Order: sequence, then C-alpha cells, then structure tokens
Amino acid sequence: MLSAETLSQEECLTPEERALRQKKESLLLERTRVMRELEAARSERHKDLLKLALEHLNARLAELEPPA
Repeated sequence: MLSAETLSQEECLTPEERALRQKKESLLLERTRVMRELEAARSERHKDLLKLALEHLNARLAELEPPA
C-alpha cells in the first residue's frame, strides 16, 4: 500500500514523469531477475546470454538518467 507522501508525490508528476518512473522501475525489476538467474546459471552459454541481457538493461537504465 502506498503512503500518503508517496501518493502526493505521484500526483505532482506529469504523465511523462510517471511513464519514465514506471519504465525505470520495470527495468530495475528485470535487472534484478537477470542477476538472480545469472547467479544460478550453470551453463556458460546461458551465463553469456544473461550477461548480454544485463549489459542491455544497464544501457537502457543509463539512457533514462538525467544528464550530469
């Protein structure tokens, strides 16, 4: 359940900011899943595939970060 503070922060976001936040949360969740699979993987081919997926997710997350 969301707190009142979280709800008020959500209300202040533009639709674009909400979409960006949801995209980032989705990518972070996927990154966590891939990392767990990588830790459990036994096949080198599977590990290599998961490493590529992790690199891709990290690149996508970097694209969402505001410029420094």
